[in-house]
Amino acid sequence: MSTDNPEAPAEKTPVAKKAPAVKKTPVKTTAAVKPVANLETKKNKTEVAAEKPKAIVAEKPKKAPKLKTIHDCFEMPQTEFSKIAVIKQACLAAGLKVKKNDVIRGGLKALSEMNPEQLARAMSGLGKVKKST
Repeated sequence: MSTDNPEAPAEKTPVAKKAPAVKKTPVKTTAAVKPVANLETKKNKTEVAAEKPKAIVAEKPKKAPKLKTIHDCFEMPQTEFSKIAVIKQACLAAGLKVKKNDVIRGGLKALSEMNPEQLARAMSGLGKVKKST
């Protein structure tokens, strides 16, 4: 729409017409008539229900939250890596099926249970591992 010409007639916006009002008539509903039940039978049913012993609901123990697993990679000498296979074979002989992951986690558990002197003795025998590329 251009406002440069003041003599131009203004555009009219269309106005929606209202729909004629519809007269609403009240709708009569008939209430369903229920037969009157014997009050004594209702009373007896509630008394019987009250006499039943309630079942004891045992509380479920709360589950421990799942621990997040972390994937990491590391390097070790071939001689130490081959010891994992030897330990796996010893576990199989004892009736345990384990994976490399289980062997490493077992070693961490054993190291964490050592006193400081035992830990220092076990760790002193390890050399530095050079990163291979």
